[in-house]
Amino acid sequence: MLKKAYRGSRLTASDLAIAAGISRSSVHLALDGHRSRGGVKRIVVPPDDVLVDLASALHVTPDALRDAGRDHAAVMLEGRGAAPEETGDRAARWRAEGRAQMTAQILGAFSSPELAAELQRRADRTDDAEAGRLLDDVLTGLQDRTDREDLAETARTETWPQ
Repeated sequence: MLKKAYRGSRLTASDLAIAAGISRSSVHLALDGHRSRGGVKRIVVPPDDVLVDLASALHVTPDALRDAGRDHAAVMLEGRGAAPEETGDRAARWRAEGRAQMTAQILGAFSSPELAAELQRRADRTDDAEAGRLLDDVLTGLQDRTDREDLAETARTETWPQ
């Protein structure tokens, strides 16, 4: 039931973990239904609270939980009863968190000087004063990032064995 809802959701495991407020490994365990240790698969049954978090994020109904024999989880899900506006706020938060993660990954692929040069190139193409102010703020942030990177590199190299 959860796996079918997950496939239909088009969410990644990371997105579902954020939406449900649980770890990505918990998502995988609940969806796979087993854990492998030492090459031996062991059946894993997610606790009711994890099941309810996933069901809520995937819009699984309490009746579907009952049909799967998870009556207590169904009652918990009914008791959760989020108002529609809360659901909208929660979805907006998930989208924002997803964009922030994607932005961090993209920015992490560039060095600070490369990023600064690209931002400067784009700012030069526009006469927008706001873009210039934004560029100044970003360049200040990049300088802080470069300072932190330099400090981290110094800390790493100073701890190397002699």
